[in-house]
Amino acid sequence: MTAQRFTIMCEFDGGTFLSQVHATDEEQALIAWSEVLRREKPMGGDSLLIAYEAAARKDDLTAVESLSGVWCWSGMVESRLILTHMVRSA
Repeated sequence: MTAQRFTIMCEFDGGTFLSQVHATDEEQALIAWSEVLRREKPMGGDSLLIAYEAAARKDDLTAVESLSGVWCWSGMVESRLILTHMVRSA
């Protein structure tokens, strides 16, 4: 399967964080995003916690109804909500 580009928009702790990754499907894109978080740490020390949650809970990724190529993933990091949308962008 050919890698596609996914754009990830993440709302966490009052900030909005954007990333792009290449992956074969949406679950692999969430894992690739977790690797970006570990490497680049855009959310400071919380990046590692979010990366762990994303990789561990990739099965919680949900397709957004009535839209093609759009998913949502949310979770809790130390009692703070993380809301993430992923769009297949190429």
